[in-house]
Amino acid sequence: MMCCLLPAFGSSAGQVYTWTDEKGVTHITETPPPPNATDRDVIKYVPKTKEEEASIRQRQQQSSALEQKEQLVAEAKDARRQAEQARAKAIELKALADQLFQQSEAFKTKTSNTIRRWQKNKSTRLKLEQEAAEAQQKALAADEEAKRLEERAENAEKRLEEIQAKEESLAVEKSTPVLQ
Repeated sequence: MMCCLLPAFGSSAGQVYTWTDEKGVTHITETPPPPNATDRDVIKYVPKTKEEEASIRQRQQQSSALEQKEQLVAEAKDARRQAEQARAKAIELKALADQLFQQSEAFKTKTSNTIRRWQKNKSTRLKLEQEAAEAQQKALAADEEAKRLEERAENAEKRLEEIQAKEESLAVEKSTPVLQ
């Protein structure tokens, strides 16, 4: 907390005092604390040079870039994992839909030899057809979800590649001497 507050006191070298008053309130000031203050602490502030400030900014930028890359890698891995799970679920649901459709067709064939059987088993036949259609819809939805997740993973990987290419080009620019 102190590091964040120090720049607010100006860039000139000086002292920052922290102290607690009789009510238990902590104060941070540039002026010395009163004699009855407790928990006194003096921080001597020495301003950073321009080189040190530039170095700090560069480290912060590198840390931020690394954090962003790690986040993109994690996002891409997570999206790939979710896409694989969705793809497996889509395959499973497609197999179930095919099985239900075959059961429906087999039942139709079994009951279609007479009109009486056809009419008597109409509700069962319709139920089987509906179950097959619902399973087919679920399989299609799972397939769409898998495609969406794969696209998300590809986008994250593409952003990661762009960041890495940008970093490489900056590294090349820094290592190339400037001719005058």
